[in-house]
Amino acid sequence: MAIQFVNTTSNTTASAPNLDIAYAPTSGNFVAVWLVYLNSSNGFTSVTDNAGSVYQVAFQDTGVAGNWCTALYYTLNAKIGVTTITAAVPVNGIIAGIVAEFSGLSALDAVSSIKVQNTTTHTTNAITPIPMVSELLLGWFFNSSNSNDFSAGGTSTFLLNQDAVGAGADLAAVYEIISSTSGTYTANATTSVAEDSWGYVTSFMAASTTITGLGRKHQGFSYTYGG
Repeated sequence: MAIQFVNTTSNTTASAPNLDIAYAPTSGNFVAVWLVYLNSSNGFTSVTDNAGSVYQVAFQDTGVAGNWCTALYYTLNAKIGVTTITAAVPVNGIIAGIVAEFSGLSALDAVSSIKVQNTTTHTTNAITPIPMVSELLLGWFFNSSNSNDFSAGGTSTFLLNQDAVGAGADLAAVYEIISSTSGTYTANATTSVAEDSWGYVTSFMAASTTITGLGRKHQGFSYTYGG
């Protein structure tokens, strides 16, 4: 079964112990949850939902720009009856999150992530992973200083831009489904005003993938960064 995008939504909250995102995925589908959190170097405590689906952290980065944390959580098999997804944090803070649902990805062979560390001011974050066939690439970007929304770019599909209420920051998510051709795909996002921003990408390889001559070994990533 081919990987397919289903739907997406987002939410944000100010100075709260958790963020609730209202969403009702189809049972058995893959659900991704991108998050940013403003409160020193604390990471997320957990991601759960009202039906008891099991969420795992694919990547978490703490202490970004001094006081931000960002993470990507996922569940392979959403349970029946999910209506609310909740991200919990250890100390009250500003939280923003984006949820996306995909079908056709119920088992994984590999999960890999990279980070683009911004050290200068740019308007564009670009990440170029080198994927295999039958992969889902999930990318995300955020800025921490101004309310300059991200917009689409590159070959990836742009999902949403979510402002982090009260913080003057933005979170954006993109995806790429690799179904037939391996090679180089670029995910990027651009802000209207030059400012520091950070980018990440995680690859989810379907367990049913058969790659002749490579023994289902993941190639890993390279990336470009510019603006």
